[in-house]
Amino acid sequence: MLSVEGNLEKEPQGRMPGPYIILSARSKAACGLTSKPKDPKVDIDAADADNELAVVEYLDEIYQFYKLTEDENRVHEYMATARNKSKMRSILVDWLIEVHKI
Repeated sequence: MLSVEGNLEKEPQGRMPGPYIILSARSKAACGLTSKPKDPKVDIDAADADNELAVVEYLDEIYQFYKLTEDENRVHEYMATARNKSKMRSILVDWLIEVHKI
């Protein structure tokens, strides 16, 4: 197997590793995926813990409800029913680019 340092190590059966193992190890090392600790979750509502109007104690339930109803409230087949055809999209993109330049 290929270690992070690039050294070839023998597989447990005593044979040399296949090219897919070497490429996989190199890809993981290049992407920075080798034993990197996960970022801790940040509690964005910690500052509102004492605010009764922020309903912090119900946030988990609210997010679960949003996740469950997400598909029901989604606009189905939007592009098929949209009035924005290619000419309108072109005008919109041109306008956005021009506004961005200002």
